[in-house]
Amino acid sequence: MRRHGIGVGYRYPHDYPDADVEQQYLPEILAERRYYTPSDQGMETQIGARLERLREAREAARVAGGPRPKPPARGGSGKDPMRVADRVMKSRDEAKRRTADKERKDAAGG
Repeated sequence: MRRHGIGVGYRYPHDYPDADVEQQYLPEILAERRYYTPSDQGMETQIGARLERLREAREAARVAGGPRPKPPARGGSGKDPMRVADRVMKSRDEAKRRTADKERKDAAGG
């Protein structure tokens, strides 16, 4: 998929502090639109505070300019999630193909 430009430049948010990274997911025309505004009731107060903190951190990073941050080293596999997903999908497709072949043989009588 990367050969076709899918996922190129994508940064996996969970590799970054607060699981948040500055990247645009929506088309330019929708990029600045707000779809959710938390109220001042219940847990939404905390959600609103976190969203504001994240917005401020993103804005500070934008103003500072400079290169995109590299994700910190983390435990676990350290594997590229896009490659892992690609291998999982290929494995599933292969299992489906084997099952279909077996069903055709069984239907043909052996």
